[in-house]
Amino acid sequence: MRVLVAGASGVIGRRLVPLLTAVGHDVIALSRSTGGPDMLDRDAAVNTVRRIAPDVVVNMLTAIPAALNPRTLARDFELTNRLRTEGTRHLLEGAPDARHIAQGLAFAYRPAEGLAGEDAPLWTDAPAQFAPNVRAMVELERLTVGAGAWCCATAT
Repeated sequence: MRVLVAGASGVIGRRLVPLLTAVGHDVIALSRSTGGPDMLDRDAAVNTVRRIAPDVVVNMLTAIPAALNPRTLARDFELTNRLRTEGTRHLLEGAPDARHIAQGLAFAYRPAEGLAGEDAPLWTDAPAQFAPNVRAMVELERLTVGAGAWCCATAT
């Protein structure tokens, strides 16, 4: 299976690419650090994904800073939030017939006892510093699930 991992140099992507390769998938790794397209540049992103023609797209697009401060989280995640919305649109447009899988974000889930599962609701009334991140996750989920794909949680 031809698998595109968008965001392949991130914490998850770096581990995912060798695992997919080891089980026999034809893996194409895209990331800024390896000269991949700017996923916010619609034409470059869509054309690249179309050329790759993946069967599956694993959306790991982020730009999370190494050091996080809860007080500046909204600002620190601006680029990641754009990747989760605009970048996701570009991936879907470039590979409309592929199976799309998108990563979630732990603190986007509504606080509750125990671990959040696939059906855990997103934290749609989160405090101000978290709200832009959750809105981006809601949009990521809307786009991904709207395309008949798999995503992170439900925004209920």
